Amino acid sequence: MSPRFAALTWPWRRLGDRLGPPALFLLLSAAFLWQPLLTGQVFLPTDLSFRYDYLWKALESEPGRVVAQNPLLSDVSDYYYPYAAYAIERLRAGHFPLWNPYILTGTPFFASAQAAVLDPVNLLATLAGPEAYWTWGAWLRLALLGFFTYGFVRCLGRSRAAGLAAGVVFMVCGFVVVWLNYSVVTSLVWLPALFWATTRLMQSGRPAWLARRPTGPGARGCAWHCWGSSPMALSAPWAAAGRLGWRRAWCSWSAGSSSSG
Repeated sequence: MSPRFAALTWPWRRLGDRLGPPALFLLLSAAFLWQPLLTGQVFLPTDLSFRYDYLWKALESEPGRVVAQNPLLSDVSDYYYPYAAYAIERLRAGHFPLWNPYILTGTPFFASAQAAVLDPVNLLATLAGPEAYWTWGAWLRLALLGFFTYGFVRCLGRSRAAGLAAGVVFMVCGFVVVWLNYSVVTSLVWLPALFWATTRLMQSGRPAWLARRPTGPGARGCAWHCWGSSPMALSAPWAAAGRLGWRRAWCSWSAGSSSSG
């Protein structure tokens, strides 16, 4: 490759390096969720109602009724869906969902631990409506989880292939796939982003990474899940500090061994 050709193509190669991985993970996520994305089916186990909800149980035996295979996912249709539908309704009406008047004599809604109104993915998926919300939210979460894991692995000095492999394995692991529409995965998405930004901050000491670091914990806090968010907030700085401390100790030991030898 001539120096002139390399100079001309360098900006495009740099753009490809930056946009290629996120685009790839968006495509992989779309391939995994091709059925609800292409058919428009609702990505919710709402058919569980025909087996467990006595209001609809009489219709279970009608032709065409398919009962979901995993009854453990009923929280999504019975709890998360009404929450999301109410939040979307209030936001579209121009009102912030601080309060839910439909439970008891009224209860806090925004302060609920599982509402996650300000989660960035939830806010984007809100534009799709209460049904498509679940498909588009799952698509974005899988892609972000894979891309953030890729970035974290790359900042550890591993190859692109290693980063891609780690991202794909994490984004389609059993835990993520089973609990994809639960708030625990809503929080989990930001864990590799938090590790990535914290590690780069400690590696470089650049204020730019200090500015980016709140993106991880800030989004994690907006996607609050008490059993996932608290360990994440505590683990990322200690993991980064421990790894860098181990590396410095190893370098010091190696230097000492070389000089003594």
